[in-house]
Amino acid sequence: MKRHIVTTLLFVAAALALIGHGAGNPPDCWFENEKTRVFNFVGSCAPAGIVTLKSDEFSCSATLTGNDLGYIPSDVTFFDDSNGGFKTDGNLNSDYTISCSASEQSGTDDLHLVCSAVPKIDDRRNESVKWCEGSFREVATGCDIRQCDSVTCGEDEHVVMGDDCCAVCRTQEALDETDSESDDDTHKDYIEPPETLPQLCVPNECIDSCEEGYDLLYKNTGDCCPVCVEITASCIAGREAMWEQVAAGLATYTACEADTDCAVFQMGSRCGASCPAVMSISAYPAFNSALQIIASENCAECNPVTYNQPDCPPVSGRPFCNQGICDIEPLSN
Repeated sequence: MKRHIVTTLLFVAAALALIGHGAGNPPDCWFENEKTRVFNFVGSCAPAGIVTLKSDEFSCSATLTGNDLGYIPSDVTFFDDSNGGFKTDGNLNSDYTISCSASEQSGTDDLHLVCSAVPKIDDRRNESVKWCEGSFREVATGCDIRQCDSVTCGEDEHVVMGDDCCAVCRTQEALDETDSESDDDTHKDYIEPPETLPQLCVPNECIDSCEEGYDLLYKNTGDCCPVCVEITASCIAGREAMWEQVAAGLATYTACEADTDCAVFQMGSRCGASCPAVMSISAYPAFNSALQIIASENCAECNPVTYNQPDCPPVSGRPFCNQGICDIEPLSN
């Protein structure tokens, strides 16, 4: 009786999960009963050996086990029984996680595994790094790596799975030749774990301001943090002249007929970033073109600032058309 109750509850949970899945049929990874697949594994992610993949009951997840999984995480987050593919994620070190994906290898029944080191800090300058690769082939009669001799590859060789399921050593040149013959690029640029990983960019550890007379800017594309660079006297004079000309000419770009004609803009130029200002939307392109010309004339010797902000008064309110002139309506308390 208890068995029937437990089974019924599991089916209710399964039904709720399928409703969340948004489909009339279960996903390909869905299992009512546990399933087990036993693979030979050869590659740079772990020592050659047997790896067992066991799917969980009423789930899309599974578990990998083996004598030594090396860098391959044991917790499978997705297992697709329609093609045998799976994904698995785990911890690599204090800065990176490791994410692996196994998918069908072109023209074979093998699964090709690729793992990448993924930065734990989300920043556009922190990129994933390919870490290792390998091949899974199901154990069968005449295909059992436990019956093979162990191999030790040379410095210029990579360990890959041979036709008889045993580990063999191949140079990159030999792998490229094999791939070209089979119209496959599985082992192109064979992936070995790198000796080091890039140091991660931690933006909140960067400086965010400089003392007077210095610009805060990124010196090189891809730099993690900006640095303080001295501003020349001619640049300081040029910026002052530029802001004066901008302030004097701004009034000619504020004509409007309706509230929807107005918006707040902030422009960047060789002189740095302008203060936010309300103006006519239709007049903005002409104003920005004029600003760039003024900046090129006054700030040719300035640092190519992308980070600089002048001391600007706060702009808080709603842009609106005030008797034919774009203005800011203060927010009511």
